[in-house]
Amino acid sequence: MTSANKSVLTTPQWNASEDIDFDVAAAVVAPLQGRALTDAVGGQGVAFNQARRQRMYAFGYPAAAPYDGARLIYCSGRAFDDFLMSKDQARPAT
Repeated sequence: MTSANKSVLTTPQWNASEDIDFDVAAAVVAPLQGRALTDAVGGQGVAFNQARRQRMYAFGYPAAAPYDGARLIYCSGRAFDDFLMSKDQARPAT
């Protein structure tokens, strides 16, 4: 299924300097032949401010070594409290 982007969004920090702490983006995709992209191929929800220690999944096209940005990579695991003096959550490497 080929579909056209209506718009692509990212953070100002990523757009200005590719700051890895703000590496997130989204695309708004126009329907094709009356069907939404997620109706045709499925989708993954996004959630913010969730309870800690839940199972989570991350998807992306990493470009930093050893990756080259050409392949979809995903990982999953139970989030845990970041031990590096922040209030963030982290995900164990899998």
